Amino acid sequence: MDFIRREWRSTHILGNNKPFFLYEFRSDKDINFIIARELSSGSITGLVGFIKSNSSDTPDIWTSLWKVKKGTKDPVLGIRILNFLRNNIRHRKLIVAGSNDIASALLKRMKFQTGCYSQYYMINPHVEDYRILVSKDHSRKDTDKTLKPENRLTLVRDFDDLGRFDSGLFINSIPYKDSSYIKRRYFDYPDFDYLVYGIKTDGDYSSIIILREVTVGDAKILRIVDFIGNEEDLLLVKDDLRQILIDNKYEYIDFLEYGMSDDILAALGFCKLNVESDDLIVPNYFSPLVQENTTIHFAADIPVNEKFFLFKADGDQDRPNPQIIAKRGADA
Repeated sequence: MDFIRREWRSTHILGNNKPFFLYEFRSDKDINFIIARELSSGSITGLVGFIKSNSSDTPDIWTSLWKVKKGTKDPVLGIRILNFLRNNIRHRKLIVAGSNDIASALLKRMKFQTGCYSQYYMINPHVEDYRILVSKDHSRKDTDKTLKPENRLTLVRDFDDLGRFDSGLFINSIPYKDSSYIKRRYFDYPDFDYLVYGIKTDGDYSSIIILREVTVGDAKILRIVDFIGNEEDLLLVKDDLRQILIDNKYEYIDFLEYGMSDDILAALGFCKLNVESDDLIVPNYFSPLVQENTTIHFAADIPVNEKFFLFKADGDQDRPNPQIIAKRGADA
């Protein structure tokens, strides 16, 4: 934690809030970090954390906080640490969610598959004054007059009520998220409240969709941060999602993802954001609000012919903002 404060950011939540640090990275008696030390002093010179997507002996893992000490004399220390993780920690697939341009270039040379998330959005046409969204075209067509929600979406308020969803059916999905991960990540997670909706087919939950409300002043939006299940199930809840958008007066719903079907998302009523344009800005950072479009990179130690998915809440991409936590006087 001291290394994170010194080398990353003095206000970083993982350098200041020990309970949260342990919640994110403790597995039984282990702390999920690979660290490099100087032989003479024992001081940390670099590290990489990792988060497991399930509790099996070979889980899929996301990296977190890949960092080396400023001024290190070893120009490839970061690569050595990551390779140690690849070769010594048992896992099925390894994904770097939220890498930057430099890291992506390095990882590509290491034979990682690299790319960018896509950000989709669905705008509420009934909002008169957008406070979070920035648009040069304020005219919105009302396409909601023929909504016919089928009530297939059910808000699951307690993990025990999710019993009708069998996450084991998706064990071959990459990454595979088991029930223990779902409980820990979305029902017990500190500081953030998630909305877990089950999609009903034949009386059972065949898929689940996880959302999080974000408020800025008196404005609010809704983010889809994870989806576990069959992509086609989303088509069953097109009008249900739009009804949630309108009834709660959200400015928009957005969906940061990789791997989903573009056709299915388009059929749902989502549009793909052009991050290179400022004609429409759909923010990605909210604490504080940054009204800019953002490109989020990733790298995956996965062959190009294998399908995999990435969402906003994967890895450490959806966690409390360190500056907000620091102002609350978190544990040091």
